[in-house]
Amino acid sequence: MTRDESIILARRGFTLIRNLLEYRVSVGAQQTIIQRLLTGPKYSNESAAHELAEALHNLDPDNDFLLELTRRNLAAFVEKYPRFRVHFEEFL
Repeated sequence: MTRDESIILARRGFTLIRNLLEYRVSVGAQQTIIQRLLTGPKYSNESAAHELAEALHNLDPDNDFLLELTRRNLAAFVEKYPRFRVHFEEFL
């Protein structure tokens, strides 16, 4: 991955994290407060934002090991939250 590609990946990731935390996007269909309480925090926007931050925090275009780790973590993220695959597909 080139430095420019890693910058694009970071921007997409940080934008999605912000949008998740500000509820501009949702991890699933719109839920009522009762539905959110019943499903718990496992699939909440905050959980998804945290998981994406964890997946991207090792992003280093100069370190092949960390790049592979980032790819694996990103793949796990989009497996759990498939609706966001379109944002990261070219990096998987």
